[in-house]
Amino acid sequence: MVCLTHFLIRTSLAPLKKISSSGVEVAKGNFDVDIQYNKKDEIGELAESMREIMQRIRTIISDLQNKLSELSKGKFPGGYGGSGVLCRCLCTSPTVS
Repeated sequence: MVCLTHFLIRTSLAPLKKISSSGVEVAKGNFDVDIQYNKKDEIGELAESMREIMQRIRTIISDLQNKLSELSKGKFPGGYGGSGVLCRCLCTSPTVS
């Protein structure tokens, strides 16, 4: 009976261990972790939430990379590259002698 209980507990906790190790990888900065658990129970909800979080993080990183690339090329949002508000403010500010 003890062996059966041990087996059942170990089997039911295996998906949580995988999700936990995925969380550790995400904490290290690895957002390409694949969580394979598709059952529609509480553990499945947790797995789906983790997948959504990782996808959102990937999207944020991609957006930041795109913005930084544009900034490095001198393309500033809002026209700050020469005709924007910032330039007008700096160019028309009185100089201090």
